[in-house]
Amino acid sequence: MFIFLRFLPLLVALPWAMPVAAVFTDNGDGTVTDEATGLMWDQCSWGQGWDYELNTCRNRPSTHSWDQALAVAASANSQVWREYTGWRLPNAKELESLVDISKNNPAIDTAVFPFTPATGVYWSSTSFGGDPARAWYVSFETGSVLANSKATLLYVRLVRGGRSFADFDAFLPAYTLTVTPSTGGVVTSEAGGIDCGVNCSASFASGSNVVLTAAPAAGYTFSSWSGCVSSSASCSVTMNGDKTVSATFVLAASPSPTVAPTPGPTTVPTPIPADDLWVMVVGNGGRVTSKPVGIDCGTVCAGQFTAGSPVYLTATPKPGSVFVDWVNCDSIQPDKTCRMSMTGPKLQVIALFREAAGPAPTPAPSATPMPTATPAPNATTAPTATPAPTTQPVPVPTPTPSPTPAPTPNRAVLNVVTLGEGAVIGSAGGIECGPVCSASFDVGSAVTLTAVPAQGYRFKRWIGAGCAGKKPCTVKLTQSKTVTAKFIKKK
Repeated sequence: MFIFLRFLPLLVALPWAMPVAAVFTDNGDGTVTDEATGLMWDQCSWGQGWDYELNTCRNRPSTHSWDQALAVAASANSQVWREYTGWRLPNAKELESLVDISKNNPAIDTAVFPFTPATGVYWSSTSFGGDPARAWYVSFETGSVLANSKATLLYVRLVRGGRSFADFDAFLPAYTLTVTPSTGGVVTSEAGGIDCGVNCSASFASGSNVVLTAAPAAGYTFSSWSGCVSSSASCSVTMNGDKTVSATFVLAASPSPTVAPTPGPTTVPTPIPADDLWVMVVGNGGRVTSKPVGIDCGTVCAGQFTAGSPVYLTATPKPGSVFVDWVNCDSIQPDKTCRMSMTGPKLQVIALFREAAGPAPTPAPSATPMPTATPAPNATTAPTATPAPTTQPVPVPTPTPSPTPAPTPNRAVLNVVTLGEGAVIGSAGGIECGPVCSASFDVGSAVTLTAVPAQGYRFKRWIGAGCAGKKPCTVKLTQSKTVTAKFIKKK
């Protein structure tokens, strides 16, 4: 058990003035408990996996809209994530409690929460009071608490248990931002609340950054800010107290008729977003390549592809191996390629290979005809006998190796993959394997699989074919299916 100690920023205007001491206890299973609040946190961002051998997070986290983030918590509970239920999206104050003011990029203790993105922005469950289409988030780049559209794709970190921060709402500090009206334009705030012209004053949470934008009216141009340091038409105000800001607009100069028209602004191309695709090769060996290029590996690799575009994966077995099936593939094409739709990061696409049934027989060499003898010179010629018919040598045909039989319409293939150290045994025979194996059964058969961990390991859970949890799983073979058994080291 490890204990981490640090001090949190004073998040709410509590009656005491000292910062709250945060003591994190490492539970040894990818979670830590904040002894000050009783909150249990997932050490990894959603989309990352926990490496029990290295005691750290792996892979890149995934991003989600606010509604998807709430669904992630529901999914975690249905999976009994990290062996617990009760997972939820933290509220704004709970999430802000992870901010470490002694750090930035990211402003969080990475010894407790490893591989948090340096510019990580995470959803809270708290909706923005002034606009139900927005919600609060915490930027761990600077430790700021801001609001954004719920459609924005941000990271997710789950929490469970603990003392709710909701009873501290009455103590939350809020400061007033006032914008002085000015002739010749309007000032609006990115997070809502300020639209001056009309609404020139609004309250914002302590420590939040409010981005203001000055928009000149027709015939005017933006000149300068007062109360906000910026040379552009946008500026950011840190709400550590009540603030007053004004924008100055001036009449635009009339263009001279002799001056050539000013060209319009150059359009800067918008960067094309990209998503990660992770591929793992399991079994007797082979390679996976992609079209477009980006993936070419025989173990584990990743590539970045244009968001929204399709990627086609091709599995090529090495000599002595045959390709079995794909796991976590969006759709398998008639030519056995895997089509992935890059609608977000895709993690752990698996290509399964197994050992071929046996080497192809060696072809027998073709028979070589004997040469015809030539009579010696000056030899006495014997009476000519009737020649025997010449026998032509019969070539030996090259044997053709038998192809691997494909499943018949009345048969289905059950593929089993093991991750970690352990074996899987099937009730109907044919399945008794370590890393990967497969067997053919009659369509409609029910095969019960039992996971047997190796010494020093324990069975974690089933993945695929409707199997879940730790108990023996019965697979109904209405078609060919793939099941993965995950084993982890005992702590």
